[in-house]
Amino acid sequence: MKKALFLLFGLTLVLLAQGCIRNNPYSMGKLELFITDAPPAANFKEVNVTITKVEICKENEDGNDEDNNWITLSEPNEMINLLEFSGGKLKDLGVVDLKPGQYNQIRMHIPENETLKSYNYVMVEKDGIISKEDLKVASRTIKLVNPFIIKEGITTQLVVDFNVAHSISNDQGAEQGQNRRYVLTPVTRVESLSTTGAIAGRVILEPAYEDLLIRVTTIDPKGNEISTICNEQGEFTLSFLPAGLYDLTFTTPAGETGVYYEAAYDGVEVENGQSVILTDGITLQEQAL
Repeated sequence: MKKALFLLFGLTLVLLAQGCIRNNPYSMGKLELFITDAPPAANFKEVNVTITKVEICKENEDGNDEDNNWITLSEPNEMINLLEFSGGKLKDLGVVDLKPGQYNQIRMHIPENETLKSYNYVMVEKDGIISKEDLKVASRTIKLVNPFIIKEGITTQLVVDFNVAHSISNDQGAEQGQNRRYVLTPVTRVESLSTTGAIAGRVILEPAYEDLLIRVTTIDPKGNEISTICNEQGEFTLSFLPAGLYDLTFTTPAGETGVYYEAAYDGVEVENGQSVILTDGITLQEQAL
């Protein structure tokens, strides 16, 4: 009888232990994914892209990626105007529980435009007229090869930064006088929110250039170009910058006479997760082509 009770007690402990393992909230990690945008040229008023599904790929023990390792993060089936999420604004693409380990890729599914329905398009201004133009996606999926680690009990937050200014181009039809069509070949970077910082400051607006578009550009330690545009008060923020030393350039477009304005601000150090505010106002100097 005692032996039977001992065996029953032991079995109960085993079952309880297994239940604790299954129900342990710290046996999994989380991934939360966001999207943001670096502003394009001023003539783009909207850049609309429809994302139907977002997936994550886990690396096998042998280091290979296979189709059966793709995990669905979300299925938003939503049209997103990327220009609404510039200047540090974020669009949440979803959150998912994941097993701890290394994940190698993120991919977003983009539908093709149909004859009677545009899933992806831009609103472009030319000669004071705004028109809607189809946006062709070079591939039906946007693949982001960027290994990251999921840790037990920790939420990893990643941001996908679209560089729309370098992602959109005209196709050959536009050059041949046919209907304009734009092609999206994504130029992106993926950063962790917890290890990136920002640089903020202000350009002193002068009558000569206060109505002009002022673009602020820098290069991160990985060689990625990162840019933003000053607002009407001359304020700017370069967001999601990995730790490193940054040189900033400020430029306006050249006018009909070939005159433009520019400035430089070098040696700004960004540390993990920290924001740097430039207290000195920046004045642009006149240049000529």
